[in-house]
Amino acid sequence: MLSLKNGTYTNSNNILFIDWLSKWLGNYAKPNIKLATYTSYETYIRGHLKPYFSNIKLQSVSAEMLQKFFNYKQNNGRLDNREGGLSTKTLKNMYNMLHASFKQAYINGLVQTNIVETIRTPKIFRKEMRVLTREEQNKLIHVARNYRLGIVVILDLFTGMRLGEILALRWCDVDLKGQNLIVRNSIKRLSTHEKVSKNQNKTKLILDTPKSQTSYREIPLLSPIVKELKTHRKKQKIEIQLAGKFYINKDFLFCNQIGEPYDQKTFWKEYSLMLIDAGLRDKKEKPIRNKIKKNIKSKPKSHADKVQVTFHTLRHTFATRAIEQGMEIPVLSKILGHADISTTLNKYCHAIPDRKRENMEKIECLYDDSLDGGI
Repeated sequence: MLSLKNGTYTNSNNILFIDWLSKWLGNYAKPNIKLATYTSYETYIRGHLKPYFSNIKLQSVSAEMLQKFFNYKQNNGRLDNREGGLSTKTLKNMYNMLHASFKQAYINGLVQTNIVETIRTPKIFRKEMRVLTREEQNKLIHVARNYRLGIVVILDLFTGMRLGEILALRWCDVDLKGQNLIVRNSIKRLSTHEKVSKNQNKTKLILDTPKSQTSYREIPLLSPIVKELKTHRKKQKIEIQLAGKFYINKDFLFCNQIGEPYDQKTFWKEYSLMLIDAGLRDKKEKPIRNKIKKNIKSKPKSHADKVQVTFHTLRHTFATRAIEQGMEIPVLSKILGHADISTTLNKYCHAIPDRKRENMEKIECLYDDSLDGGI
């Protein structure tokens, strides 16, 4: 099959599947996706698809071959040499990438149909949500005050921001007088694909755009939080003076003693100590990101112990407390930066009190007593 593209003929019969994916990623996807997404897609192609499909031509790839690939990756083939397969979310992301690439291949006349549409991937089940009790929340706030980065925890419990968004905050994003802040960026550590060792790549810290368009948002700050931030700023100015010429002022709210921003992994180390001091995590318990599922029998635990406290727990806790205190769902949705109000409702419906009787009574005044005998 021959196709005309940009004034040149291309013999699609000779295009390798991997070559097309690389071309699609660079020419079609890269201009329209975030850097973090591009890095993930590049890893999928180089680390997962290339070894599996190697020299197979694009037109030779069948739906059955792709389905076997997904089935295999569901159970095996992690790149970090850990047990088990890829997560359901990663498989779904890989599916979306392949679907988009085959759609473009069809538009370009390189394939006759988008075979990815026939592929079945595992369903994504909503993870059980961990929300701090009010007692746990107060305990964590008390403990956080003893840590240099404790202000990050306190700020999140009263804004519900994502960790990457908080660590990316700069003082130019915060209006202490007007008592609000603007979410403009998210900080991420991405692989450069340069080898440090056999199983480890070099990485770099980048300021990326937030998760979605609705993630760009203004968040009002409570007076006590403004006071906390002012105290934090005074401490930071003292550190700047102590560091002298070694301080690199990049305007970050949360940085090390010489001004360099924190990445999420570095912050997690101090956050883990806070959780231990607050009794929310066992000293021997590994962070959830490093856990490997093993068939180990253990004594029954309470519901609170079963679901590990992560940083995202603070976001869930903020949203739950806000609803309990009567915050309107549309307002909460905007503060959280959700793309749609339905996302907020689906996630936090557990916190919405059942007020059917109370609300039904609001229309009782519409009932006409003269109809009483006719019903």
